[in-house]
Amino acid sequence: MTAALDATWAEFQARNPAVRPARFVITAHAPRSGCGSADWAADPVITINYETLAQPARAVAWLAHMAAHAASGPRTAAEGGYHGAAWLDAAIRLGMVESGPVLSGTGHQAELPAGAYADAIARLRAALEC
Repeated sequence: MTAALDATWAEFQARNPAVRPARFVITAHAPRSGCGSADWAADPVITINYETLAQPARAVAWLAHMAAHAASGPRTAAEGGYHGAAWLDAAIRLGMVESGPVLSGTGHQAELPAGAYADAIARLRAALEC
């Protein structure tokens, strides 16, 4: 699973070179995956729970959301409010959205545009089946 996550993150970095490198922690006990699920210190760590990973398309959309934070800076949103212009620019470069404003929370990250990141979704699906 970590190889699939790393490959997905590398795909984000290829689309937007501003996306910072990150490591992943997979846990069954983490709170719901959200904007605050990352430690953006010098060596960023993103915590993703099994509930999110169990839905590969949703997981890739959430990871793309986090990649937009990695590119724009971690302080570009307030939970329950709107993401800022820097986050939106990063999200557009990642192919997540076409324009804003974009609400934070789960509503805008539940789906990616049709066909976006199909290989990443298939990679996560295959990793779940192992």
